[in-house]
Amino acid sequence: MGLYEFSSFVVILRESIKVLAKNGQFMATITTASILLNSLLLFTNIFSTKPVIHDLLSKETLLLLAGPGSPGFADLLLGVKIDVRTIIGIESAILLASLIISLFSMVSTILVSAIAHQDKALSFNDFLSRLTRSCIRPFITSFHITIYLYGYIFFVLVLLIPLVVFCDHLFTLKAISISFGIVALIFWTYLSVVWVLALVISVLEQNCYGIGALGKAGGLIKGKRLHGFALNIFVLLASIVVVQCSRMIRDPKSLSIQMIIGFFLTVFSGLVTMFQYLTYTVLYFQCKKTHGEEIELQASMEYSKYRWGFSTITNFVVSS
Repeated sequence: MGLYEFSSFVVILRESIKVLAKNGQFMATITTASILLNSLLLFTNIFSTKPVIHDLLSKETLLLLAGPGSPGFADLLLGVKIDVRTIIGIESAILLASLIISLFSMVSTILVSAIAHQDKALSFNDFLSRLTRSCIRPFITSFHITIYLYGYIFFVLVLLIPLVVFCDHLFTLKAISISFGIVALIFWTYLSVVWVLALVISVLEQNCYGIGALGKAGGLIKGKRLHGFALNIFVLLASIVVVQCSRMIRDPKSLSIQMIIGFFLTVFSGLVTMFQYLTYTVLYFQCKKTHGEEIELQASMEYSKYRWGFSTITNFVVSS
């Protein structure tokens, strides 16, 4: 990154701090709500699945000791199936709730950041109106991004299989696997610049989502891709440091330690996610300015026009 690119990157960070200062209370409310809800899901997951998992392990041990012809074998097998279904049901419900919370948190952060960046006022009713109308588009875009992500993982595994098959030495295999994994992670970080920007576009532009948002993000990021890549690298390094620190103090036998670490990771994840979407929203406006495109916040303007028009009509009727 040259001197000009570095100075532009610093501008993005400075603008992000200004945006956070303008609507810090709103942003803190969104982030806190997201952290609390995700923490509630975490604790619910721990306390609801732990007894079922313990029961499942006990029944599996009894199944290994008992033969297929023993009297209680069928009942134990049925109990194992019920426990597995219960765990899958709980995990699926928690995963769905987590995805919904993440979606609303993402949309809320991007909307508040965009309004603050343009120095516009944002009432709570306006925020709720735009929030409910802006969730479907990023959801569709997220679906396409997930497909690309799974495709990328499959591609990486296909490339890694020949290395594993033809490598005989364990130390060499570990070194190659780690090196290959680092390269794949860095390249994924580079690709995700377009993906995250596509999510921002899906929230802020009414008629752009899915493949269209990904295509527009690819064209819009030209000339500033290194800035997004630097932001992603910063987030990635911070995440690696925090995860490694949590692994050093982890005690798998202590439930309280697991809960404390899980809550700490949830807080960190919420703050990092807020920072990432905030900076990418600023990056979006920088890209629009670079390409000479007009800023589109049609939903907000339409809502304001509707509210102004309704008030005008009401005042006219009353005065008449």
